[in-house]
Amino acid sequence: MKSEQRLLLAMGLTFLVLFIWSSMVPQPQKPPAGPSQDKTASMVPALLEKAAEPILEGTIRSIHLGVGAKSGGIRELSAEGIPLLAGSNPGLFEVELLEPAPQHLQFQSQWEGETVVSQAFLGREGLKLVRRISRSSQKEDSLLECKLQIENNTPTQQRIRLRFVAYRPLSEKTREDRQYRYESASIGGKIFSLALQPGKDRLFQEVPLWIAAQGKSNGIILQPAFRSGMFHVEHSLGGEAAGWLELPELQIAPGEQAERSCHLYAGPMSLDRLRAVGLEEAIHLGSFSGVGKLLLELLVWLERRLHNYGLAIVLLSVGIWLLFFPMTWSGIRTMKVMGHLQPQMDRIRKEHGKSPQKMNQEMLELYRKHRVNPLSGCLPLLFQMPIFISLYQVLTRSPQLRGASFLWMRDLAAPDALIQFPSPVPLLGSSLNILPILMAAAMFFQQRITQRSQSSLTEEQRMQQQIFKWFPILFGFMFYHLPSGLVLYWVSNTLLTLGQQLLLLRML
Repeated sequence: MKSEQRLLLAMGLTFLVLFIWSSMVPQPQKPPAGPSQDKTASMVPALLEKAAEPILEGTIRSIHLGVGAKSGGIRELSAEGIPLLAGSNPGLFEVELLEPAPQHLQFQSQWEGETVVSQAFLGREGLKLVRRISRSSQKEDSLLECKLQIENNTPTQQRIRLRFVAYRPLSEKTREDRQYRYESASIGGKIFSLALQPGKDRLFQEVPLWIAAQGKSNGIILQPAFRSGMFHVEHSLGGEAAGWLELPELQIAPGEQAERSCHLYAGPMSLDRLRAVGLEEAIHLGSFSGVGKLLLELLVWLERRLHNYGLAIVLLSVGIWLLFFPMTWSGIRTMKVMGHLQPQMDRIRKEHGKSPQKMNQEMLELYRKHRVNPLSGCLPLLFQMPIFISLYQVLTRSPQLRGASFLWMRDLAAPDALIQFPSPVPLLGSSLNILPILMAAAMFFQQRITQRSQSSLTEEQRMQQQIFKWFPILFGFMFYHLPSGLVLYWVSNTLLTLGQQLLLLRML
């Protein structure tokens, strides 16, 4: 089996395993009740009480909030009509008093225009906490400002320690949405994942520059405006993780007040919008996030000049194809030469089959004589894998593609849906998506051209070709329900490679 064929087979099987895994793997189950859940059990009455409290709803710019009337936490949050938090308990910006003993604060909350004001006494009359959530002074519609103001109207100096909820994961409903969830924080110049196993916690001795809960295309990012304090993430058994910002002890003289504030971004994880508020670093694009951000920058730059994301994707595909053109040329040349060398390779295997060391030496000498490297055909595929994986993340996550059209494709963030069926059809779903079919046809034709270029085949290689002929169908089904923007890139790349292959095979 040739090394190129081994790689193609491995890639195909890998894609198949990943596809089946992402479709069928069950979500983590809640652990059974046991002694370790005593702490969680003791919290249940308080959590149930907060869950039943009235919710005060209001809108600030494009963000709709539902604030607990007593807890003061943001229990519900929607940005531009997309739900991000639903039934969050504890709610975002919920405040607790840490001394003299940890306790939930009882707030009185009300909406005053586009500002929600929550007030609570800190254990005694005259020592009051006022929290305001309002529109930010910046122009960005998705940016809010939260201010905590502690007022000391007592005759003595007061020492106060507080903490508030600074992170909650998004309330994603479907399995597809949950697989894109990613929570992170920038602390000490590094980005840390906030994913924890149930029953675990983690303490950071610094205040993060930002804390992000990201979904497929939208997210919530909190940016503290203060630097002293600690950040503690805990994942209760049977619940979701919560991150608390703990303020250092505040000493407030009589008649004085102390204030701490944060900015809250809630909306699309758009590069332009996040850059406008200095939070572009918070965008996460999978395992190769650095490559993904570079491709996203290039895609946005192309769209600004072409005014169409479909054209930008096609041109991006051309650019990547040109980048790997020399490698592909070398790979096709190697494939052609190896086809001519096949009889000599078969002779060496036959003569030295019982001496693998001698056979390998003869093979290497044959390759050296004809100046070919059997691994050169693998290099374009190996180097393109990180790019393809990054593009997958960019084109499936980018909110810019939502609603962007190209040719018959009405939404590049969804399947192209050339024809809508009146009722779902087995395997095809509710629509006929033509792009994956075109992609499978191009791959099949490319496969036929490759097979014809091989002058002689062994019985083993003929059997391999019988296996490879199913790959276009496999990839067609794998890509059938993916966003049309991603399939458009793959179709463009396949057609370019096919044209290059036809041209070079005629020239060589």
